[in-house]
Amino acid sequence: QGYFGFPHFLPPAGGRVLAYALGYLNPRLMVQDLESGQVGLLGPGNSPFYADSGYLLFSRPGILDLWAVPLSVGRLKADGEAFGVAAGGIHASVSHDGTLVYVDSPFEQLAWFDRRGKWIESIGEAVQGVFYPAISPDGRRVALETNENANLDIWVQDLDRGSRTRLTTDQATDILPAWSPSGDEVVFGSYRSGSVDIWL
Repeated sequence: QGYFGFPHFLPPAGGRVLAYALGYLNPRLMVQDLESGQVGLLGPGNSPFYADSGYLLFSRPGILDLWAVPLSVGRLKADGEAFGVAAGGIHASVSHDGTLVYVDSPFEQLAWFDRRGKWIESIGEAVQGVFYPAISPDGRRVALETNENANLDIWVQDLDRGSRTRLTTDQATDILPAWSPSGDEVVFGSYRSGSVDIWL
């Protein structure tokens, strides 16, 4: 739970106030006055960004949507209920004139490219996030992380048939697949015991 992410200074309010996310698996939105040391907990959330209009924009853990909550900077507390801003939105920023910019949650797809970077063909269907693909020793399958129902799991994509098979279904985050030399097994990291362990 010591993971510290997405630090963001709030506009001057008579002090130095920082918003950030604390924790990796279940991040919480925190605001902290660096001069007084006072800390406020705003609840579950990630990727905070403060808008001059008085709202803290954020994403909820495991949900690719953009939310906002009214924030009292002086009290380091929420001033009301959080509400949805943009379905599929992440990593928000707001200009001083109130213009909101965010990233649409990415749909990604495996693809073959030649050595010069020219696209050859796409593989399978586009999904929400494709991370750390690992090609099997026989070159016919790819193990990868992908986001399924707001949870990272390990899948295997068959390169010949285009089909894919889910290897993990645990609610914990499963990451970084690698093939055994024989290609009969996949090893991966998992947070299911509370820390990162290796599973086969």
